[in-house]
Amino acid sequence: MVQEGEIDVIGESKSRKVDVRIIAATNKDLEKWVKEGKFREDLYYRLNVIPTQLPPLRERKIDIPLLSEHFLQEARERYGKKKLKISSKAMSLMLDYRWPGNVRELQNAIQFAIVKSKGRVISADDLPLELRDLENICMRRGPSRKLDTDSVRSALERTGGNKVKAAKLLGVGRATLYRFLGDHPDLLKTVKLPY
Repeated sequence: MVQEGEIDVIGESKSRKVDVRIIAATNKDLEKWVKEGKFREDLYYRLNVIPTQLPPLRERKIDIPLLSEHFLQEARERYGKKKLKISSKAMSLMLDYRWPGNVRELQNAIQFAIVKSKGRVISADDLPLELRDLENICMRRGPSRKLDTDSVRSALERTGGNKVKAAKLLGVGRATLYRFLGDHPDLLKTVKLPY
């Protein structure tokens, strides 16, 4: 029984004490399911101790460069690929994509690009077709295509106000970030720095 911190092992007559934590994830509305009788209420309240909401990837695009780098690092270790990186055009397409499949779709897109890539740089042509099709769609122009005030503020906070590192984190050039900050002069006043 989870609540008492004990488990019953098949074939044993005594329960064993355990120190475990259960982490469960779902994309379903369990509270609604409990009301509809589709999910056990007691189990819901046992699991719902510290609920955490994680927005979909399309709402936290600042994570795309970091997650992409993580998946590239995994590929480097698994397949012996050295110094593989993503071109700025490919990253731009990735930042503009809506990612309906969330982080798993991003991981699959990186794996697809690694297999398709012939060199050390993943180009836009190496990305899956659904991402490459973005080039043919009329999209927003200028820095706002990649940047918005929330993602820039978050990047600056994560890098302690270092604009060069923030630009890299956002997957844009320094000049693009400086232009964006010039267009939004009050943004820097809202950045919460650790000091």
